[in-house]
Amino acid sequence: MFITFKQWLHFYFFFFKQKTAYEMLRSLVGSEMCIRDRNNAALGEQWDFANTSDIRDNDFAKKVIDCNVIGTINLTEQLLPYLADDGKIVIVSSDLGKLSYQGQRIQRALSKECSRQDIIDLVEDYLSSCQQKDLNGWSIQSYHASKALINAYVRHVLSKLVKETQQAIAVHPGWCKSDMGGSNAPKSAEDGANAILYCVYGIPFGKEAGANGQFFIENKAVSYN
Repeated sequence: MFITFKQWLHFYFFFFKQKTAYEMLRSLVGSEMCIRDRNNAALGEQWDFANTSDIRDNDFAKKVIDCNVIGTINLTEQLLPYLADDGKIVIVSSDLGKLSYQGQRIQRALSKECSRQDIIDLVEDYLSSCQQKDLNGWSIQSYHASKALINAYVRHVLSKLVKETQQAIAVHPGWCKSDMGGSNAPKSAEDGANAILYCVYGIPFGKEAGANGQFFIENKAVSYN
């Protein structure tokens, strides 16, 4: 993740499954500092992306959900009180989180207005489906399911939690060469970083920019579907 304090950009790594990480971060930020932006990384495995037949074991699915969904939600809500009045939250998502990758039942559930509790209930629904080896409308890839859930959080929940002058945005940085993306990815890590930085600095601060709750791919707002 990175945080900008006024004009300074800082990078930090935290394992947010551990509650002490939130306490450390709050201490680092302090009540006197205002965050302008933040974003998160994600957990994924190349074999998970490629697999089209084997339903995930519950342990792997829970690990992905804990990092990509629960950890992201908890981190975001811990930092929200420190967000500058014109600040924005940029959530790094993926085009693999588009609703078209999910079955009709999940598409309907994630398309309609969702509360935070609705998102948590759907997390439990997904993990239960993995445990029972019955996808019941979920994508077979845990990464896809996790990004569909976090997209719904940005779209339906976070966009309403921010103040009138703040923004919450989801962004797909592209398939990039990295430990997770592999060496065959068409984009460089720099390309991915630039896609994120466009949402941070290329979109004007303040909700009048009209980007609140939007999903950006290649510097353009696109459908979550």
